[in-house]
Amino acid sequence: MNDRNLFEAGSWAAQGGFARAIACFKLTGENGRILRFMLVNLDCIHSDETEAAVNSQTDLKDAHARITATGNDKAMAEHLSGLGYCKLEHD
Repeated sequence: MNDRNLFEAGSWAAQGGFARAIACFKLTGENGRILRFMLVNLDCIHSDETEAAVNSQTDLKDAHARITATGNDKAMAEHLSGLGYCKLEHD
């Protein structure tokens, strides 16, 4: 994570349950933030919303560990993409 973005794990209501989801916010000022995009994994549908959120948190932690290990932000995106996350743009 760089100093301009904040990633938060959660869930996304999907057909048949809840998908793993990660929101990317652009930080603005002291406490402000604007939603930039969502990463959603529709390959992993859970019947329980909390379970989806907990699993997305694990995925996000693993992705951050890739940045630490490689020193490359791209490693995070590649890891999440490899897990099945796709980007949903926010207008």
